[in-house]
Amino acid sequence: MKNKRFSYLAGMLGLAFSFLFYPSLFAAPKKAGTPAIAMGQPVTGTPGKADRRVVVNVADLLQAADVGAPAVETGKTVPDFMPLPAKGPVPPEAVGRWQETGTAPPQLPTAIASNGTPAPSASFFGLGDNNAAIPPDVHGAAGPNHLMITLNTQVRIQNRNGSNVSTVSLDFFWSGTGAAIVFDPKVLYDPYANRWMFTAVSNPQSSTSSVLMGVSQSSDPSGLWNLYRIDTDPTDRVWADYPSMGFNKNWIVVNVNMFTVAGQDTFIRSDNFAFNKDSLYAGGTGLFTRLSDLTGGGAITPALTYDTTVSTMYLLEDWVGDDFEAGYLRLSRITGAVGAEVYTPGVAFPSTTSLWEDIPSVGFADFAPQLGTTRKIVCNDARAQNTVYRNGALWFTHTVFLPVSAGPANPSTRSAVQWWKITPAGVVSQRGRMDDPTGNLFYAFPSIAVNKNDAVLIGYSRFSANQFASGNYAYRTSSDPPNILRNDTVLRAGEAKYDKDFNSGFNRWGDYTNTVVDPVNDVDMWTIQEYAAPRVSGFDRWATWWGKIPDPSDACFNDTVNPAVSCPADTVVFRSPSECDSVVADFSPTASDSCSAVSSVCTPPSGSKFPLGATSVTCVATDGSGNQDSCSFTVIVYKGDLNGSGGLSGADIVSLVTCTFQSIGNCDLCVTDINCSGGLSGADIVTLVAATFQSQFFPCSP
Repeated sequence: MKNKRFSYLAGMLGLAFSFLFYPSLFAAPKKAGTPAIAMGQPVTGTPGKADRRVVVNVADLLQAADVGAPAVETGKTVPDFMPLPAKGPVPPEAVGRWQETGTAPPQLPTAIASNGTPAPSASFFGLGDNNAAIPPDVHGAAGPNHLMITLNTQVRIQNRNGSNVSTVSLDFFWSGTGAAIVFDPKVLYDPYANRWMFTAVSNPQSSTSSVLMGVSQSSDPSGLWNLYRIDTDPTDRVWADYPSMGFNKNWIVVNVNMFTVAGQDTFIRSDNFAFNKDSLYAGGTGLFTRLSDLTGGGAITPALTYDTTVSTMYLLEDWVGDDFEAGYLRLSRITGAVGAEVYTPGVAFPSTTSLWEDIPSVGFADFAPQLGTTRKIVCNDARAQNTVYRNGALWFTHTVFLPVSAGPANPSTRSAVQWWKITPAGVVSQRGRMDDPTGNLFYAFPSIAVNKNDAVLIGYSRFSANQFASGNYAYRTSSDPPNILRNDTVLRAGEAKYDKDFNSGFNRWGDYTNTVVDPVNDVDMWTIQEYAAPRVSGFDRWATWWGKIPDPSDACFNDTVNPAVSCPADTVVFRSPSECDSVVADFSPTASDSCSAVSSVCTPPSGSKFPLGATSVTCVATDGSGNQDSCSFTVIVYKGDLNGSGGLSGADIVSLVTCTFQSIGNCDLCVTDINCSGGLSGADIVTLVAATFQSQFFPCSP
């Protein structure tokens, strides 16, 4: 199988050819860096609705697969990496206006002691290489009860412990829409509406190109989905590539790069599809507004907006890394009412004097070294994978190439991960790099997540002549020094060399990864990363790996008795069935998913089980080496407190009577099943009365 590929130079020549012979065919810049519409000028969109809507049940897909539908597409041809033209200079008024104050120091390998980096509290296999396509385009997200992985080859749903629920091919998942050759998939979870969002593009390099958008009908991704297919271009002249997805309270926004169907796959423009989120969730017709960027923007990332009050959609992109004296991002935004959106490109240009190259010195050829072979691995370019809006700030990360080239005699020799914290007005408040100035370690394909405490997790790939390609991560808390990450940490070490090009001549990797916050507690963060797996049946293989990283400032308290051993969480609150179900018989506080490689044996209060309210409990924590430490923490039990007042009263008894005999009200067994019998009866009422008026302990733990 040989993929179609055009170099950056060929793309630029094709761009000139298209505009020379078809000047009226496309509304696009006449040359890179000369915008057809002024920066910062609002653009209204074109309303539309999906061309096709279907409802699918993942269970039905599995049943169909069992009777003969393909699990994989053998020999599936995924379009190769499509380069973007060089973006233009910034407007004169933007020079220095949003520039960071001072210069962030380089991230040295020993910047922060490695023991300050939290170890994964969960770490397991995701989905492997079935030898059907390269690159895998690694993406995944976490929900309250499931994980979901979307690759160019397959879609997998797992439980949060890594056990598999379902696996179907990517094309088969979307087959009901009529789409074929589906690629570049991405999935997210909306914690405010408890829905999954899934986008991809299909039918590449053809007049039938389409944008795909799907939302689950519940928090269970293994159930029903509303799937939509949108014609990329009614004139059939351009096709869509490389979707980026974000959301806020009003929209799910998907950005795609548009290339010519005829000729040299020439970049024409970038389109933003602002989907009416309520319409999608309600199973409507799939309403959207198409907002085209005709200023040369491309690979634009809409923000994952973790704030239900923010109605603006912010979008960030890499603009130019070496514009003489500064490197720039570009900030744009979508505003207005749903159905009457306005897109404003270039409202700000966050910048730094620490320059970078947007493309490595070798172009899009193999670049990063690896152990066991002289064959290198492609690192693509400086485009971003995602943007996060959290606690009033925008977070952004991308691959950059260093040092800035001074011509063939001084080419860029390595790749690094650069990250930014930016205000919605475009002011740079933090910026840093995971970089090895010696050129031994290469970092690429980063993705970023931010939790409610402003802790940051960046997941990425790492390459070196001294190691096989691995999946790594770096972390920082809000109290860490500005502009710096904690140590580069291996999530999953590579296990073999990786040499896989399907005769294309390019050893593809990526094209991206994903890192997300856990919707269960909004504190832990998950990352799914690619690593080089062992060779199978004569072919080198990639594979994917999940890591769940806890927040040390939230999950574990400081311990001075034996600092080598991390104690479990200092507070465990039982309020929901999921938390009740996860508590084991020895009262170990596993509900908080606190510390990795720590087992705990906890002693309940002498002579009784946990009572209502706060109770001090002593645990013995044991690390992976057998070292032990005594840890004290607090258990808060809400069993019997049906009205959530924090105490027991006659009102709780009345509510329990209503639940027991009429099944009306807050009848969650986690709160109401006082005697832990698995159901409600008069015995629960008697026990609650005794606990309320005689201060007796409950006979069982939650």
